[in-house]
Amino acid sequence: MLGGVVINELLPNSPGSDNADWLELYNPGASEVTLTGWTLEYGTSTYSSAKSLSDVVIPAGGLVLIHDDGFTPPSGATGYNLSIDLGTGSNSDAVRVVNCLGEPVDTVVYSDPNENSWVDDSGAVATSFAPKPNSEESIGRRIDGVDTNQSGDDFTLYLVSEVTPGQPNPVPFDCAANGALNGLVINEIMTTPDSAVAPGEWIELLNVSGSALTLTGWTLNTGKGSYDKTYALDALTVPVGGYVLVHHPDFTPNVSTLAPGALTMVAALDLGNATTSSDAVQLLNCNNDPVDTLIFGDPNKDNYLDDSGQIASSLATISGSGESIGRRVNGVDSDLSFEDFTVFEVSEVSPGFENPEPPPCDVSGNGLVLINEVLTDAAGADAGQHWIELVNLGAADIDLGGWELQVAPSTWPDFGEGLSLPGGTILPAGGFLVIHEADTVFTNLPVGAPTLVVAAGELDLGNGSSEDGLRLMDCGGDEADALAYGPTGTAGVELDCGNAAFPTLAPAPGESQTLGRSADAADTDQCTDFTLLTTMSPGAENANNDCVPTDDAPKSGCRGRGSSTADPCGGTTAYEPPGRCATAPFGGLEAVVLALALLRRRRP
Repeated sequence: MLGGVVINELLPNSPGSDNADWLELYNPGASEVTLTGWTLEYGTSTYSSAKSLSDVVIPAGGLVLIHDDGFTPPSGATGYNLSIDLGTGSNSDAVRVVNCLGEPVDTVVYSDPNENSWVDDSGAVATSFAPKPNSEESIGRRIDGVDTNQSGDDFTLYLVSEVTPGQPNPVPFDCAANGALNGLVINEIMTTPDSAVAPGEWIELLNVSGSALTLTGWTLNTGKGSYDKTYALDALTVPVGGYVLVHHPDFTPNVSTLAPGALTMVAALDLGNATTSSDAVQLLNCNNDPVDTLIFGDPNKDNYLDDSGQIASSLATISGSGESIGRRVNGVDSDLSFEDFTVFEVSEVSPGFENPEPPPCDVSGNGLVLINEVLTDAAGADAGQHWIELVNLGAADIDLGGWELQVAPSTWPDFGEGLSLPGGTILPAGGFLVIHEADTVFTNLPVGAPTLVVAAGELDLGNGSSEDGLRLMDCGGDEADALAYGPTGTAGVELDCGNAAFPTLAPAPGESQTLGRSADAADTDQCTDFTLLTTMSPGAENANNDCVPTDDAPKSGCRGRGSSTADPCGGTTAYEPPGRCATAPFGGLEAVVLALALLRRRRP
């Protein structure tokens, strides 16, 4: 509703040296207003700055500008240079007008999260935020002077071409009259481009509604820790089933592969790659309502919300260089990021056209397919020579298309990008499948043994110098098998010794040793399932040559009363203090002293 003096538009992120910020005040009343005793307050964590407005006079129905030293009001506009320096919205920032009685008259809180608990004009901690503007963009009222005390409802983002200092804001766009307000989804994103092949990030949108959509007023938010970037979409009209490819200037769309009617626009995207915690992309419609949210990477330390308004626990897998994160089924949206999205290999990436058909999903193998043997530390320079052997306990072949191997090198239990197995990856009944990197050299792989070759670096297994792990996920998103391994004495190992899920870690393999099941396919989800093998047997039953380090009898999953022992399995002397789990080896390579950890659990 129309009321008293309000903040009507502001530009807090001026270009260059950022000394040209400005703010527009609007008097919707029928009489001139002199702001004697009034103040303008602003800040980035508290209202740390205050400027007197006593000299400011606003005519009836008029606009005036309050600005910084480097800004020159346009011809015909009235300006007051009060040397203001507004926050750019890296987290929530705020600005407010306070009357001569010390009462807040109008408050704008912009960007999120509201870590400093700014309050709105109702006195409550603000939960509705105006968008964060990029350089030279402004945030302004959708309708001049209309104020509901909800910044997110009242304000929208104006592009550089739409900024109107000292003039009425653009005529509001009739949002509902220009297509379904929930008819657009995020369909595929590129967060980690291969700079040598196709540089530049991109986001692909898809119109899943039954009518054309005009994107005036729609925005994309991206977040690395919080939604710290906002991009206004061009006023494009997207046909039914049409694509919009929003791309960085460094990316050049291939016009020969774009779907018919696909549209493109350029934006200086800056997406996170979620290497340490979740990042997010969110699409908002022209009413500033979230329409679609993609949260990728694990864990969700920053508590991003999914489209149900809950803290997201379904998290899409992150992609590797040149790979994309895309919907498993084009346009199908359940509001659950992991269930909806998968990683597409470099050859499957499809900017501006339909995602690849998903492979048939066979989850019947969950409980029958196990990790059987792994090589994490090959002789010499082991990069590109890792391999993982799977075994099928069932009586029928299993297609592992859509299943995923995930690794956590030094980050257990936080898993990074996954290796998605292509359709047609067959694990024969009662047989083995060896998944190996292209540079792997085998000396005893049986002739004709089923294999799947992946690029060097795709199986970036840790060698157990700290807590490492891997797990196998079925195509429905459930965990089929998991393994954690590492040395004693590292952070958290003592806790692992008492953890019901993983009583201890499996031992850290030495060079050219594998971790294998003591007896093929024995699976009790206990630490005794795996042992060190000195003779590897890829594609065949495990060799019965378990390597058992000399030591006192283990007690409750930890080593015994204390000793100094030589490790016949290839390690160095290690010292164990009495009465607790082993500490770090006393020098050289870590002693191989811990046991296995295997657990099936549903992916959080």
